[in-house]
Amino acid sequence: MLTGRFGKSPPFPSDPKVRKVADKLASFVAKNGRQFEDVTRQKNPGDTPFKFLFDVSCLDYKYYDYRLSEEEKALGQSRDCVTSQNGVKRIIKADKDRKIRFCCVQSKAAEPYMEVCGVERKDVLRRFLFVESPGSYHQGSSAALRVLSHLPLPISALSSLMFVPTPLRDAVYDLVAKRRYDWFGKDDDCLVLKEVELLERFVDGEELLERIRSKQL
Repeated sequence: MLTGRFGKSPPFPSDPKVRKVADKLASFVAKNGRQFEDVTRQKNPGDTPFKFLFDVSCLDYKYYDYRLSEEEKALGQSRDCVTSQNGVKRIIKADKDRKIRFCCVQSKAAEPYMEVCGVERKDVLRRFLFVESPGSYHQGSSAALRVLSHLPLPISALSSLMFVPTPLRDAVYDLVAKRRYDWFGKDDDCLVLKEVELLERFVDGEELLERIRSKQL
């Protein structure tokens, strides 16, 4: 579960227009990445409804930051698995040697991995994380290709796409990640909550089992 910086919501902005702008921006940035906060700041200098972006200590910015955390939390709950469910099933099927294990980003078991890699949940929600070995991790398109490299031929041959410049690969990855629910649909539950025989392939299997039990009560 993602956590924000506040135990409760900061006060609403006194200007309804600022509140509306903050809410819309928080939703957009949560879906598309925090770099768009910087883009918005650059494009809206001076006395505009976005001026709270220039003072991170002001209450209006704290409200926006809280709303952003809440939006990211909501997205995190709908994107609970680190990779797409269809992708996980394909990898498990192809991974005859059981080299790859998985972990849902919201679980407590994921925290040590993220801490070692120096990333936060919001980063993993945007681009999935593959921890290859201690001190070696990858995100986004690089993570996807490194996973493929550990699978048998001919699938592993796709990892040769690493020669494509990272910005280009990540642009394609981000587009697919952003549109995947529109194109492929989505389920309300993490894959393993419906196919419990896959629990052994998940680092956080015990946590997921508890979720299964709680849903059955």
